[in-house]
Amino acid sequence: MNKSYYEQLKSALLSRHSASEADEMIEYLQEAAQDSGLPEEEYLASLGTIEDVVSLFEGNETTGSTKPAKDPVRSDLNSIRKLLVSIPNGSLRLSGGTNPGITCTKGNEALNIRTEEDKLVISAKPQSRTGLFKRKYPEIDLEIVLPDKLMLETLEIHTVNTTVSLHNMLAQNARFDTVNGDLSIGESLFENTKASTVNGDIRFANANLGHIRFDTVNGDLKLSSCVLVDGKIDTVNGTIDLNMHTDASIKAETVCARITSDTDFVVDGIPGAKMKRAGANPDHVLKISSVSGKIRFNRS
Repeated sequence: MNKSYYEQLKSALLSRHSASEADEMIEYLQEAAQDSGLPEEEYLASLGTIEDVVSLFEGNETTGSTKPAKDPVRSDLNSIRKLLVSIPNGSLRLSGGTNPGITCTKGNEALNIRTEEDKLVISAKPQSRTGLFKRKYPEIDLEIVLPDKLMLETLEIHTVNTTVSLHNMLAQNARFDTVNGDLSIGESLFENTKASTVNGDIRFANANLGHIRFDTVNGDLKLSSCVLVDGKIDTVNGTIDLNMHTDASIKAETVCARITSDTDFVVDGIPGAKMKRAGANPDHVLKISSVSGKIRFNRS
């Protein structure tokens, strides 16, 4: 399907550009799709028609593209079971409440909102001009309020520099990916939670996270009064600060950083450290590893 899409796009571009220029534009679009974090088909569909994409490269939006993104009506939001959001730059606030809706206070002209059965996809169009293939994503300030106590099957948020604030959310599977933006998530319940960051910080507070998988490079991870089943946490340089309740056995290890704990005995090595804690449920294990980031365990 994607091959056919790119063939149609190239055919449309060749009416105005050389073959090499068309190939560069398509390569740019493929990179943008990868950067969005969304499945490629989802991202391409969010950009509109082939004509819309050609106009994007020309620097002149089609009439349909310049219209403000249309909010799904509240009845549509009640039927949503899958939510995918890709906002590279700006801010995103997501919550459950009694007054559901979508509000964009900045960058509305670059916002794509698409619904397909029980799926809602929200993404940003990359800004481009002919011959200038330096991608520039606009800043978008977006607030999404879903119906209170709505249980999602899938919740995915992908950002680059966006600050994300989320609370009062329910989902079977939640995934949060960022590069430099900070993630702040509170008072939510997920059966499975995945989060990854390069430089941004991740904070969970008063949340039930279920089975977890967290990865950071330089960003810090902090859990405050959280409940989890089991899983894995990996970092390179980020600090891991844990105030949590779990019945899982805990195995923590660093290469060249300290581990501190209010209650457990820590074996200091040269230069790393190790800690083990037996859990009430032998089937549940939480593994934590760090290269040079400190690991702190606080009382729950």
